[in-house]
Amino acid sequence: MKIVDLLRKESINLNGEVRSKKETIDQMVDLMAAGGNIADVDIYREGVYKREEEGTTGIGEGIAIPHAKTDAVKAPGLAAMVVKEGVDYDSLDGEP
Repeated sequence: MKIVDLLRKESINLNGEVRSKKETIDQMVDLMAAGGNIADVDIYREGVYKREEEGTTGIGEGIAIPHAKTDAVKAPGLAAMVVKEGVDYDSLDGEP
């Protein structure tokens, strides 16, 4: 499977405007839902927050990969958002 098979244009925001980790996760969940791969957005959102409690998905160098493994997902997919100013995401390297 290729990235182009997983990432739909509806799931991309090149001008993200968020001020917090919570806003970031909420918008990313909405982008995933826009791609049509989420059966229950609330359950998926809850799963992403639960996963984040286990440890940050802010891997560093300005990248975070919020995700969840749950039955609320109908099919694998990706979403992407660019936040030009960055956001405090509790990343491993401490950078936005």
